[in-house]
Amino acid sequence: MTEHTTDTLESTERDLERLSEIVEAEPQVALFLDHPLIALDEKERVLEGAIENDLTRRLLRALIALRKSRRMRDVYDTFADIVRRELEMAEVEVRVPRPLAPELRALLHQALAAWLKRKIHLAVVVDESLIGGVRVQVDGKVIDNTLKSRLDTIKELLLKA
Repeated sequence: MTEHTTDTLESTERDLERLSEIVEAEPQVALFLDHPLIALDEKERVLEGAIENDLTRRLLRALIALRKSRRMRDVYDTFADIVRRELEMAEVEVRVPRPLAPELRALLHQALAAWLKRKIHLAVVVDESLIGGVRVQVDGKVIDNTLKSRLDTIKELLLKA
């Protein structure tokens, strides 16, 4: 697979993720996109800032023509699965107690990709019950370095004593 193809797939995945988040956050957007009396060009103009490439535009045009914009999350999930399989990306879920700043998230992404020696898809989940630390899950393996986990271990040891 060429670098251009890889870039296009990754860019389209980002576009679809953004679009699905927009549609989920604002149900009126789906109503707007599916409205039969609003011109397709007008719909595309409104979403232009959320779209990076032509492949996404064509896919969005098809969804709008079929009045299926409410299914954007399904389209994204399916497309993302295909891209990750094709690019042999690792699925990495990181649980943290507080939202990560964008620059910290980028550093975490780089560090995990370097550690795994392959491209990754990083999903960051905020879980306030963790108190502190981080929990990483990749390829069915879990690295739990959270304060909650350590406190649970201490609790178990104390109950056994």
